[in-house]
Amino acid sequence: MGKQKNTKIVVIGCGRLGSAIAGTLSEKGAMVTVVDKSADSFRRLPQSFGGMTQAANATDMHIANALPIDADTTVFCLTSNENLNIMIAQMVRYLFVGARVVARLQDSGKVCLFEGQGIEVVCPSEIMQREIYTNYVNMPMGEVQDGEW
Repeated sequence: MGKQKNTKIVVIGCGRLGSAIAGTLSEKGAMVTVVDKSADSFRRLPQSFGGMTQAANATDMHIANALPIDADTTVFCLTSNENLNIMIAQMVRYLFVGARVVARLQDSGKVCLFEGQGIEVVCPSEIMQREIYTNYVNMPMGEVQDGEW
């Protein structure tokens, strides 16, 4: 895969997932900004990271409004706190109409909170379940009823 120039990404949360996503996208040529409330979190970024970092609270409207986000930006809300991810995703969607917003949620029961809001959800527990069913149990997800596993 070649360099993806002019792809604008904002990653909120620089934990294991956020730093990995930011590092990979930066290496692919995307313009990446990482925001985390703790500057210490940026040490997780790979040495090759060529983007910007901002130690700030992304829930602050003034800070969020100053982020480099427009209609061509994808914003990943990847903090370890899914309630923060929900709040930040909704705030970004409100402030920056047209931006692509993706939020990580652990609790698949909260996915319904985003219906009709134009916010995409990634649920690692659902991805892992699908992976287990498909690759280890050899059973498509559709054949397993809720609560059967």
